[in-house]
Amino acid sequence: AWLADYPDAENFLQLLYGKNVSPGPNGSNFKHKEFDDLYEKAALMPPGPERTKLYQRMRDIVVEKSPWVPGVHRLGYRLYHGWLKNYKSHSIVNDTYKYLRVDTKAQAELKAKL
Repeated sequence: AWLADYPDAENFLQLLYGKNVSPGPNGSNFKHKEFDDLYEKAALMPPGPERTKLYQRMRDIVVEKSPWVPGVHRLGYRLYHGWLKNYKSHSIVNDTYKYLRVDTKAQAELKAKL
């Protein structure tokens, strides 16, 4: 399975860019001239309405040509102790460990109850 690396449409669209065919990330080996031209043009643009319009056309091409049959898992479960502080669940970012804090007093109190 694959998970987005950053919250931008480009992160998904690069998986279908013709120059990224297998063994690159384009495992479907999808090649489409208009899609690839739009991808290259969008890659040179800053975020904004004009780039979004290109991304929307690229999305339409993907929907029409259907190189993928995507699977979606909308639910995720994470269990953690109450003494683990500053935990923020995120749908894309999973490497947030450097922000975690252990409340050692609360941890010791819980262990004493066991």
